[in-house]
Amino acid sequence: MTKLAPKFLFFSFLLLIAYIPFHGFISTWIISENGNELRYKAWKEVLIILMLVVAFNYLSRHRDVLKKLAERRINQVIVVYGLLHLIVALFTDQTLKAFMHGMVINLRFLAIFLLAQVIVEIYKSDTVKRLTIKTLLVVSTIISALVILQILLPKEFLQHFGYGEDTIPTYFTIDRNLEYIRYASTTRGPNVLGAYLILPVTTLTAFFFVKRNWRKIAQTVLMLFALLMTFSRSAWLGLLASVGIYKIYFSPKKIRDTVRKLLPVLLIFVAIFIAVFSTTDFIQHTVFHQDPDDLSDVINSTDEHWEATKAGVEDVISNPLGSGVGTAGPASRSNDKPARISENYFVQVGQEVGVVGLALFIWINVLLAQALLHKRDEEIMKPVLFSALIGLTVVSMLLHGWADEEVAITYWGIAGLYLNS
Repeated sequence: MTKLAPKFLFFSFLLLIAYIPFHGFISTWIISENGNELRYKAWKEVLIILMLVVAFNYLSRHRDVLKKLAERRINQVIVVYGLLHLIVALFTDQTLKAFMHGMVINLRFLAIFLLAQVIVEIYKSDTVKRLTIKTLLVVSTIISALVILQILLPKEFLQHFGYGEDTIPTYFTIDRNLEYIRYASTTRGPNVLGAYLILPVTTLTAFFFVKRNWRKIAQTVLMLFALLMTFSRSAWLGLLASVGIYKIYFSPKKIRDTVRKLLPVLLIFVAIFIAVFSTTDFIQHTVFHQDPDDLSDVINSTDEHWEATKAGVEDVISNPLGSGVGTAGPASRSNDKPARISENYFVQVGQEVGVVGLALFIWINVLLAQALLHKRDEEIMKPVLFSALIGLTVVSMLLHGWADEEVAITYWGIAGLYLNS
C-alpha cells in the first residue's frame, strides 16, 4: 500500500486536472442515458476523499513530510477555515443536501491544494509539474477548438447529449438575445470557460518569452478566440489583469519597459474607442449587456448583478456570524429557502461563514500570493500563478468564480505543486 500510494495520488491528481473541464458534458450525457445523477456527479468528490485517506496514511508513516506541511502557515489557516465551516453548521439551519453541496464547493479545491503539496513532496521531481502543465495546455487547447465546432453546428446540437432546461442549457445568449450566442465548449457555462482559460493563456504568454514557436502562438490565438466568444466580461477583465500583471512585473526587462511606456497610450485608445463606439449595437450588447432598442423599464443583467451583490453585502452586515454552509451561492439552490446568489464568491463566503470565515479565506489567498512571489525567479510558473491568482480574484469578485470546479480545482491543484519550490 505504501509503495502504491504515491502513484495512486499522482495519477488521480492528473486525472482530475485532465478530466474536470469535460465533466459537465460527460456527466450530462451519461445521466441523460442512464439516470442516477448522484453517482455520476459525485464520483470526483469520492475520489478526492479516497486520495485524502491515502495521503493521510502515507503521512502517518512519513512524519518528516507531515511536519513540513503542518508547519506551513497557509495549511494551518486552511484547517481552521475548514473547522469553522463545521462549527457554524452546528448553529445554523439548512438542508443536508445544501450543507453537503456548500462544503464541497468551499473546501474541495483547498483539499486538492493540500494533496498537491503531498504529491510534490513525495516525488521531489519536476516531472510531476511538467506533466501537469502539459496536461493543462493540451486540455485547454482541445476545449478551445471545440468552441469552433460549436459555432459551426446548430445551436441546439447539444440536445442530443442531454442538455436542456433540467441540466445545462443547450446554448447561452446575452440577455436572451438569439443574435448573440455565447459559447461554453464542454464546461458548464461561458463564464466558467472564460475563467478557466485565464491560467493557460497566461502560461503560454510566459512561455513565449522563453522559447518562441508557432505552436504556442497558435494555441494562444485559439484560446483567446474561445475566451472572446464566451462574451464573459468578468473573464475578459480577469485575463487583462492576469496577463497585464505578468507583462508589467515579470516579463523580460525590455518587454516590461515597452509595456509600461505603451500602457498610457493603450488606455487612452481604449477610452476613445469606447466613447466613439459605445452607442453601437455590438458594444451595447457585448460589453454593456444592454439592448439599445429596448425602451422598457426591465432591469438588465448588469443591474441585476450589482443589485445581487449589494443584497449580499447587506446580508453579511446584518448577519456577521454567517447563515451557515449552503445558505448562499450555488449550493443555496438545494435549500428549502429562496436561493441567495450574490454574484461574488467573497460575499458568498461572508454570507455562509461570517466575517471571520471571510477574513480567513482572504488570509489564505494572501499567504498563497506571498508564497508564489518567494523565489519567483527560480520557477517561471510561480509568477504565472501569482498573476492568474489576481485575474481569478477579479473574476470571483464579479461572479462565484471559485465555486466552479473547472476553475478552482485546476488552479489550486497546480498552485499546490509550486507552493514551496
